[in-house]
Amino acid sequence: MNSPIRPLSDSPANGGGAHFLKFDFGYLVRLLLSKAWFIILVALLCLAAAIVYLRITPNIYTSSATIEVQQEAQNVTNIQDVDTQDYKDIDALKTVEQSLLSDTLLLRVVKANGLDKVPDFAPPRIDGSAYSDIELAEKFKSKLSVSLRRGTRLIDVTVEDKNPVRAQQLASSMIKEYEALNFEEDASDTKAGNDALIQEASRLKDKLHKSEQALQQYREQYHAVSLEDKQNIVVEKLKELNQKVTDARSERIKLESDIATIQHVNKKNPEQLLLLSSVASLPVVAELRKEISDKEAEFAQVNERYGELHPKWIEAQAQIKDLKQTLNRALLNSADLVTKSYEAAKATEDKLRAELKDQEDSALELNKIAIPYNVLVREEESDRALYDAVLRRMKETNVQENVKENHIRVVESPMVPVSPSKPSKRKILAFAVLAGLILSCGTVVGIDMANTSIRNVSQAEELLGLPVLTSIPRSKRKRLDRMPVVSGDPASHEAEAFRSLRTALLFLGPTKDFKTVLFTSANPGEGKTYCSLNCAAALAQLGLRTLVIDADLRRPKLSKALLPDPKGPGLSDCLSGKASLLDCHQATDTENLFILGAGQRPTRPAELLASGDLAGLLSEAKLHFDRIVLDSAPVNAVSDTQLVAREIELVCLVIWARKTPRHVLIRACDHLGWATHSPDAVILNRVLRGSRDYYHFARYASMYAKANAYRRATKSGANGSVL
Repeated sequence: MNSPIRPLSDSPANGGGAHFLKFDFGYLVRLLLSKAWFIILVALLCLAAAIVYLRITPNIYTSSATIEVQQEAQNVTNIQDVDTQDYKDIDALKTVEQSLLSDTLLLRVVKANGLDKVPDFAPPRIDGSAYSDIELAEKFKSKLSVSLRRGTRLIDVTVEDKNPVRAQQLASSMIKEYEALNFEEDASDTKAGNDALIQEASRLKDKLHKSEQALQQYREQYHAVSLEDKQNIVVEKLKELNQKVTDARSERIKLESDIATIQHVNKKNPEQLLLLSSVASLPVVAELRKEISDKEAEFAQVNERYGELHPKWIEAQAQIKDLKQTLNRALLNSADLVTKSYEAAKATEDKLRAELKDQEDSALELNKIAIPYNVLVREEESDRALYDAVLRRMKETNVQENVKENHIRVVESPMVPVSPSKPSKRKILAFAVLAGLILSCGTVVGIDMANTSIRNVSQAEELLGLPVLTSIPRSKRKRLDRMPVVSGDPASHEAEAFRSLRTALLFLGPTKDFKTVLFTSANPGEGKTYCSLNCAAALAQLGLRTLVIDADLRRPKLSKALLPDPKGPGLSDCLSGKASLLDCHQATDTENLFILGAGQRPTRPAELLASGDLAGLLSEAKLHFDRIVLDSAPVNAVSDTQLVAREIELVCLVIWARKTPRHVLIRACDHLGWATHSPDAVILNRVLRGSRDYYHFARYASMYAKANAYRRATKSGANGSVL
């Protein structure tokens, strides 16, 4: 696992497979713990930088004032239209907030408190020039913050300064100067409005005077001093005459109808005329009807008292009959009376009509005079109303100028701060430590993610899909010695690692029945020669006749390390047919371990390996040796290893831990796969001893190695050796 987010792949023989991301929390923890010294160092450096910053940074004190924007301005003068600002609107509140940051107000505060002469606020310039008003306002704005509290009409005005007393004074001055500036602006607006009202009043006064003169001249010309009263009288007379004419006409029409009815009434039955109101209302007819009614009542009493045929009853009946006859004669003569009434009514109607016409002519004449008169009156009234309105507004403006209305109220007055607000030591120190941890951890993880090398067994197996036979710790030796580590230092971690490799190879034996083992690497310098020599020595310690062949014909390091004459007969001579295996191999200082050197360096190593009888050589070697270990050239550097690998039963790929990139390994596996023999196993070489990637081997391997060394030392002491 190279990083907490690592790519995995399928078999590298098929090109490395498909990569995907996988998060490994355990690896992340181990990675951070392995770099704990770096993380702590960076955190301490950040903490030290924060402490230095706190020591050189001056203390800043903060003083705040809170004002409330009144929902409605104080209406002292009871003038409804003087101030139309609606402070319920959020836009109006924002306007007040921004007006507190205006350059005009800030400059007033600077001048009022003499900040332009304070060196801390306005340090003298080298050329001695003065600060402009805009620069002074901007300097003070950097000390000021104004914020509207959400959902309220409260505005906080905060001032920062190195001097706590001056911070409080500046906050108080902000409110004071803001109120003064508002009053001055209101007074200026009021004065300008008052001047305009005075000019308008003067103009309206002249116009009203002209209107009054024109009205008076018209009255004198037409004697219309009481024109309104005359019009009222004429109207009343017209109404009265019109009503009289209407009544006279109705009376005439009625009488005219009655006359027509009288003319058609049967003279034998004159009582029908009583149905006509004009006849029934005649005095003679009405009196006779009353007398008849009285006689009938008297006759009823006589009849009740004396009965029929009594003299008084007969007398009363005769009187009633005479009265009815008299009434009939009067009814027959009523036509003349009705006719006279009709003529009288007609004459009255004509007279009233004539009088009505005369009155209408008088009214029309009066209306002709009244039309221009009313126009002049309306003009005079309109001018007077406008003039009165302007005078009233002038009085209101004068009152408003004397009584100032304030739309803000101080809710919380600024106070002298006791402790500085900046810098916040605890926050800065905590932030410095946190920033150091984040920076260092991010750097460690970033570098680790950028590093594409193989770190441990798990990553190698997941990336390549091959078993890791062993992890070999980094050796303290500077060069490859003649004596293998399994023989020279059998109690070391390296020796125990190679013994583990030997055991793993023996376990692979029954399944693959191998005798030949090839050690190669992707790039030069990854330890393949070191691994092949020690693996061969470990096999030889088991009593197996082991032959180690230096198959790297280009850089024969194994031959230089073990042979007194590296250029003596060797593999190249055997392949070219100049010598045999028995003539070229040599014994080493390790029992049962033999070596076949590279021999003379050929001009064309690849062609020699391709044309030489390598298979026959290996078959011959199997007759004389139990195990054959080959050290070959790097796979990605030259094609020699691909030619050798075709004849080998087991290929081990040596990887330099924390050095070999993943893509290089995949490329090497692909090259070996093209040679019809993919790697069979992996050896992780040069694992750091103190690395947590080596945790699975370092503790227990060292315990057993030390125990083995102790037993050997004890045995030697028992035989008389000096301990």
